Parts: sequence; structure tokens; C-alpha cells
Amino acid sequence: MTAENIIALVIFAMVAMVMIIIGIYQLNQKTPVGFYTGVKAPTPEEITDVKAWNLKHGIMWIVYGILIIVGYVGGFLSSNVFIQLAFVIVCDVWPVILMIVYHSHLCKVYWRK
Repeated sequence: MTAENIIALVIFAMVAMVMIIIGIYQLNQKTPVGFYTGVKAPTPEEITDVKAWNLKHGIMWIVYGILIIVGYVGGFLSSNVFIQLAFVIVCDVWPVILMIVYHSHLCKVYWRK
């Protein structure tokens, strides 16, 4: 393992841990959590099931943190640059888009109308 690999691993691990900590924090909140988009978090009166809302958002962030590590390991194990790029896109970039879509879905399901 080269110095570059170790530095990359540390960076990926730190970013993944931030995402996992955000998820754990959201799992333990009693009031509705936000999605970290700059939009204010909803009030408890605006959400039909705060516990389910927080659970689903927390799990989403934890899964994203795990995918960041999977993306690094998968890319590290491959010597093909295209496979490495595919791991970055599939595990690091694409999930952000899916998270935005999933958050929009959760808003439709749990937001009082």
C-alpha cells in the first residue's frame, strides 16, 4: 500500500464517518430532521410520523457512508481506471442523486398537506 493509498483511505474513511455520524444523529432525534440542503427542517406539526421520518433519513445517511467505503475498497482493488471510475460514480456520486429523489418521496409521504 502506497502513501497515496493510505492518504486516500484516511480521507474516504473520514468522509464516510461524517455521513454515518449524521445518520446516527438523525436516528436519535425526537424532532424532525432536515436533509442538509439549506432548507429549514420541518416542525413536528408538519410531519405525520416523526419517528419514521427520522429513521428513514438516518438510514439513508448511514448507507451512504457505507457506500463511500465500498467505493474506495472496490476502486482500490481494481487496477483498471475505468472500473475505479465506475466505483466512484456508482458508490459516491449516484447515491447523492438517489438521496435527493428519496427525500422528495419522503416529503410526499410524511408531510402534512
